[in-house]
Amino acid sequence: MFQYNATPQFYLEAGPEFSFLLSAKDKWDGGSDDVKDEFNSFDFGIGLGMGYYFIPNFGINARYVAGFTDIAKDNPTSDTYKDNVFQIGLSYKFGK
Repeated sequence: MFQYNATPQFYLEAGPEFSFLLSAKDKWDGGSDDVKDEFNSFDFGIGLGMGYYFIPNFGINARYVAGFTDIAKDNPTSDTYKDNVFQIGLSYKFGK
């Protein structure tokens, strides 16, 4: 992610997001199936976010990632399935 420091405490960020599928399971009462082969193993998206440092090394951040890749493998319909993620986190800056 590329960050722009609007103030010493507040920043904006944007950039590419790359994701790799590690596992996929379909779960129901008392069982599950491995469905990893039904999905593409790579996903690409663009992330936009912001953060604020309350003190010089500790802060909070929020980010939205819009996926561009159709995650369904061998999709027989014209529908597309894309990942969209909203993240909230805590930040800790090491060093100065």
